[in-house]
Amino acid sequence: MKKILLIFDGDGAIAFSGQKIHRFIQNILNVMAKKETYELAIVGSNVFYKIMEQIGNVPFHYIFSENGSVFHFKKENGYELQFQNLFLNHETFSKAHLLIKKSLEFISEILSITSGHFVDIRQGYIFISLIGLQATSLQQEEFSLMDMEHQYRQQLI
Repeated sequence: MKKILLIFDGDGAIAFSGQKIHRFIQNILNVMAKKETYELAIVGSNVFYKIMEQIGNVPFHYIFSENGSVFHFKKENGYELQFQNLFLNHETFSKAHLLIKKSLEFISEILSITSGHFVDIRQGYIFISLIGLQATSLQQEEFSLMDMEHQYRQQLI
C-alpha cells in the first residue's frame, strides 16, 4: 500500500517558532502517525536537537532540519542522520565573510532593537537574523512591525 507523506512546517505552522507543539496538535499528529496510510515529516530552520525539543512525543518519520540541509530518518532506536549538506565545503564559502560583514554593518547602522547572536554558520547555509537569535517573543513582534513599516529585510537584500 502506498503511503501519503505529510510534511509540516515547524516554524509557525504547527508551532510558534522555537516553541513546543501544542498538546492538542501533538495528539492529532500521534493519531495520524499510527495509521498505516501516513508518514509524517517536519521541516524547520532550527538545528536537529531544537526540533527534537519542539516536537515532543510526536514520532515523525522524517526530520529535515536547518531548512532541509540536514535529514534524519526515524529508526527503532531513534533518529539516524541520512544526509547533510556542508556549506563549509562549498566553493562559495570563501566569500561568506563579505556577506557576514555587510550584514553586521547594516544591523549596526539601522536597527535599534537588538538581542545578540546575529550570524549562525550552519551545516548548509548561513543564518542571518536582523533582530538576533536571542530575541524574546516580544522583541520579535516589535521587529516584525518595524520591518513591515521600514522593509529592513528588503533593504539588506
